[in-house]
Amino acid sequence: VRLDRGPRRRGVTDAVTVRLLGGLAGAPPPDGRLTLASGDTVATVTIRCGVDPAALGTVLVNGHAAQPDTRLAPGDAVLFLAPISGG
Repeated sequence: VRLDRGPRRRGVTDAVTVRLLGGLAGAPPPDGRLTLASGDTVATVTIRCGVDPAALGTVLVNGHAAQPDTRLAPGDAVLFLAPISGG
């Protein structure tokens, strides 16, 4: 489900912020920002960052759980987390 975010905010570029946590291997952009391509989703950004989708536990976009088909918008913050286990 995608809600209209309204007009673009001043200072927002056509990029998302990407962070990999929990020992995920990949190649996020050095500055943590990835320029969006038209139609980018969580799945396409996962691949572009070199993250093995099978290694993912949770993905958050702007602090909310996201699915692979979640479309991304400029200014979004994407957080990839490895599976967490404990006992």
